[in-house]
Amino acid sequence: AAVAQQQQQAAALQQQVAQMQQAVQLQAQQQAAIANATAAVSGGLAGNLAGGLAGIAPGQRRMVEMQEQSQRQRAFQLMCRVYVGSINFDMKEDQVKQAFTPFGPIKSIDLAWDNVAMKHKGFAFVEYESPEAAQIALDQMNGVMLGGRNIKVLSHSTACWVVWRMASK
Repeated sequence: AAVAQQQQQAAALQQQVAQMQQAVQLQAQQQAAIANATAAVSGGLAGNLAGGLAGIAPGQRRMVEMQEQSQRQRAFQLMCRVYVGSINFDMKEDQVKQAFTPFGPIKSIDLAWDNVAMKHKGFAFVEYESPEAAQIALDQMNGVMLGGRNIKVLSHSTACWVVWRMASK
């Protein structure tokens, strides 16, 4: 029985490796598409900033520019984060990192911890260096079998909405 279980795990890992290899192949195409979209949005923000601040005093203009820059940085940071749910309770942070590293450099992993039970809560937030990597991980890993469970991968904003919705019921 133990051998059969190990064989199943090996087969599942081989499937995950194949999916990750496909993700890497798609990465270049998706990066180009996201870069084009980002450039279009950035161009639009620059136009709005130049036109919308014409009648504002220089000191106030600088404050508004700093606020907008801070908002863009926060939006970029959120675009780089994905929620990973239904993580097997026996999995460790390094195993989660190993599964998500093929999609791009990881900045941080926040594995939610339960201090009473002394184990993680079964979900984490993975923050990538780039939003492109986060999007590829989201596209490729949602529903994948990891540690014997089908994990759920959502964008950070979708995960927050789901939590809010569940709390409001």
